[in-house]
Amino acid sequence: MIIYLLASNSFSTGQFVSLACVLGGGLGNVLDRIQFGSVTDFMILSYGDIHTGIFNVADLSITCGLIAFVIFSIRSN
Repeated sequence: MIIYLLASNSFSTGQFVSLACVLGGGLGNVLDRIQFGSVTDFMILSYGDIHTGIFNVADLSITCGLIAFVIFSIRSN
């Protein structure tokens, strides 16, 4: 995917960045699995009584990257 991203000139900047987020999240999960045997980048954000659920940062990057890629792809047509 890295080679495809760098070799292809058909992506807009938004599409390129969104696919880079997908790639980065995927590589983060793979490296965690190799180094620790499981994914370890979980977070809980809180501010006073307000807090999020537990989420995986790499999976968030993958999901947001895919959503952004779809949006940028629709807008470019």
